[in-house]
Amino acid sequence: MKQDEGDTITACLECDLLLARPAPSKSREARCPRCGSRDSASRYFTSQTSLAVSLAALIVAIPAHLYPQMEFTLLGRPTTYTLTEGALALIDKGFLWVGGLILLSTVVAPLLLLVCIALISLLWSMQQAWAFTARLLKLFHYITSWAMLDVYLLSVIVSVVKLLDMGKLELSTGFFCFVAMLVLTTAATLLFNSEACWNAIEKHQHAGD
Repeated sequence: MKQDEGDTITACLECDLLLARPAPSKSREARCPRCGSRDSASRYFTSQTSLAVSLAALIVAIPAHLYPQMEFTLLGRPTTYTLTEGALALIDKGFLWVGGLILLSTVVAPLLLLVCIALISLLWSMQQAWAFTARLLKLFHYITSWAMLDVYLLSVIVSVVKLLDMGKLELSTGFFCFVAMLVLTTAATLLFNSEACWNAIEKHQHAGD
């Protein structure tokens, strides 16, 4: 394999093929010659956009967690619950593992994910605290698999379909804020380029040696 000056050796994230990654000035969207997947490190990434979207998601998360998701009226008795209260209700009824997983995947993990993206994007723009950025990136990769807002939204849709014939069901402000948080969280995750951050940390370490 011929390697030009300014190129670095990397492995394809899909098929593990070793290839020379061109310098940013040569290619902005390098692709693997074997599987055709795009090199994530060459994808365009701006910390300002990532920071703005993650902060917007965190702001929307406040009413999404404070306001009730929906109001269900059965026999004239209305019942409301927030995102956290739904998980705590399952825990109170003895479903510890189910309630705990819902609390982790819909409350704790998404918020930590957004905080990680916001902090990493901020540190990236400041070009400081690379060691702390590396720890945040490790936490980001671990939390990503636990944030399951889309699964929760699907379960809400299924519940709405089943409860419509049993009583009166109305979606509240918290539900629409939750949908907005889901969209913004997905956008923040897609806009964030962790591979580019790892490469920046590696270059900083080599520069300091």
